[in-house]
Amino acid sequence: MATRDEASLVLLAYAKSELEGKLMYQQHLSSYAQKHAHRGLPAANAHLFNLSNTSVRSLTCVVDDERLNAQVLGDFSGIPPTKWACLPKDQRPYFTQATLKTISPDAHRRSVDEQNATKALRMASGKFHIKSAHALVSAISKFAEHILIAPTSVENMAGAAMAVSFALSLRCNEVFGWAEYRPSMIDFRIDDWICTFTAGSRSGDPRGAPRPMYHKVCILEPHLVKRLLSLLFVTDNEWLQDARLYLARPGSFENILVDAGARQLISMPVDAVGGHEKLTLKSMRSISASILPFMHTCTSFCNPAHAAEALACMQLGHASPGPTTDRYTCNRVLMDKTPMSYPPQEIKLDDHYQMIISKKRKVRS
Repeated sequence: MATRDEASLVLLAYAKSELEGKLMYQQHLSSYAQKHAHRGLPAANAHLFNLSNTSVRSLTCVVDDERLNAQVLGDFSGIPPTKWACLPKDQRPYFTQATLKTISPDAHRRSVDEQNATKALRMASGKFHIKSAHALVSAISKFAEHILIAPTSVENMAGAAMAVSFALSLRCNEVFGWAEYRPSMIDFRIDDWICTFTAGSRSGDPRGAPRPMYHKVCILEPHLVKRLLSLLFVTDNEWLQDARLYLARPGSFENILVDAGARQLISMPVDAVGGHEKLTLKSMRSISASILPFMHTCTSFCNPAHAAEALACMQLGHASPGPTTDRYTCNRVLMDKTPMSYPPQEIKLDDHYQMIISKKRKVRS
């Protein structure tokens, strides 16, 4: 956990000049890397530059705000605030410049290379192995039915968030919202098995407006998805952010999967250097995109591999198949004799990997 002393030293350096402030961040980075060499660069990056409330970057804002409030209340005995204390966070240089890429480009380059190498190893072994697609869908469906009739609790809301993320291959912030946007029922219009989705987040612009509308297909049965969405965004919406905090606790997500009877169906193989993927809420987007070809059928491609790739691309909202889609769909799904969870839907895609929706004709009476 970051200390207030580190944040105070950063503020003192920035009060002299922005260059001094960046140098102070560099000193903290090298100091942390030397003291905690076994943790590696990602841990140092998180300690200093994470957006969480416990990082040095966030504590600089907290300390500066406290100093400003003290002076507003008439106490001038302490250290004065910086000249940026009255500005929003995104206009304070000690906050906006506090990224690994800005403070240490060389370390950032090494970090990116290490992450890419790790991703390649995980993809080679398959990030997740799913023993049975239909068994997994059946287990989560039964769990969703239990949630819908159970009393409201943080654990049940977290379970509903997991089920919805799995059912529609959602990012975490497409369930919980992000800085400038909060999803609602309006963003999920479900007609039969097709969901018209308008709350897609932009990874390159986390504060921006949602992506343009695109279509998804439900992986859980539509009546369950509708009721789960209503639970999250209407009836028990006040519990949603508590569920987010609950899911951030170590081990809580795996406990939810154990309760759902789904944990035994998912394994994380060890890669060539002895590491393995972590099972978190973010994993459900990848797992559900991987099992999609086992649940529904794409009739726009003759080759099953091309059809599976196109379905995943459509579900994830990607412009076209590529390395990002491959990272989501590199999981291994085993074939077994588990009965089908429901009859598969036939999905037609256009040349841009978007779903073709046929208009229903009105029947005259």
